[in-house]
Amino acid sequence: MVVSSPIEGGPADNAGIDAGDVIIKVDGKSIAGIKIDDVVKRVSGPVGSAVVLTVDRDGQAIDFTLHRQQIVLPTVKGHDRNRNDTWNYFVSQNPKIAYLRVTQFDENTFDELKNALMGPNGNNGLTSQGMQGLILDLRFNPGGQLQQAIKVVNLFIKEGVIVTTRGRNSPEEIDKANPSAITLPYFPMIVLVNDHSASAAENVAGSLKDNHRALVLGQRSFGKGSVQRVIQLGSDDGTLKITVAHWYLPSGRLVSRKKDSKDWGVDPQIVVPVDEPGERAIEDLMERQEAIRYHAPATVPSTQPTTAPSDPQFQQALATIVGLVILDANKHATSLPSDAATTMPAK
Repeated sequence: MVVSSPIEGGPADNAGIDAGDVIIKVDGKSIAGIKIDDVVKRVSGPVGSAVVLTVDRDGQAIDFTLHRQQIVLPTVKGHDRNRNDTWNYFVSQNPKIAYLRVTQFDENTFDELKNALMGPNGNNGLTSQGMQGLILDLRFNPGGQLQQAIKVVNLFIKEGVIVTTRGRNSPEEIDKANPSAITLPYFPMIVLVNDHSASAAENVAGSLKDNHRALVLGQRSFGKGSVQRVIQLGSDDGTLKITVAHWYLPSGRLVSRKKDSKDWGVDPQIVVPVDEPGERAIEDLMERQEAIRYHAPATVPSTQPTTAPSDPQFQQALATIVGLVILDANKHATSLPSDAATTMPAK
């Protein structure tokens, strides 16, 4: 079992475990030949209790004592790690282009995204650091809570329909942007999606596209826009999950993919196709970039490609948004009076 990355601020991170460490023992007992689920059971335990993990690092066995705690997984991440393991959010310095990746939509996603862009106290966020454009990456995002997606969209638009819900036996519900909600200033924006972007992720991408707030780039999304209800069938008789409604984008497009349907999900305005091996390479690249204190494990045969993995969708997004930022700056400069335009600082 190789550590992809310790979770920032979690017990493994605090104890000093690194990405690339190979776990060989739990509380002094070897895990060789044991299934992953059984290893997880050994590692798990009551909050506050201790567990000792023995890892192989560069051929040396090292013991780490971890104190168990409730883990809260962050859902908003940067592009890669700085040398001090903090997130690097800027993928271009001139112009200043920021990158944020949302892995899913849970109860903390809106606050995490707002804090990254505006800062915890409304300052020292990416916008106050001179951000001129944003790449919002929703690839491999399976979705989550619709209300969080609605709040995220409302960060970027002041008016307009965000999503419509229609059910067979329920009235139509239309969620619109709240003009009194916190809204960011305008900046060029690109949303990345692929065929693993689903549910709430599709709502965010599709709504920003239909409201002409962002360009969508990548591949057509998965196509899951259903509202489901879970019914308990007695105490030990299982549960029944039924679809009671569907989501529709502001354009009226049904998100869900139905049998024999030709239109579903979100179609990017800029299509950059990637095959399955290419997607696996992108996921591997993301894991390496987000890893804390990464080093290649010495005791595990390398399965990495001899050439560095590439991300053509991200590269296309970066090239495109740089052009959008330059165009936006030139448009702003030419709209000013001539005496004001000549005094604008160079960008």
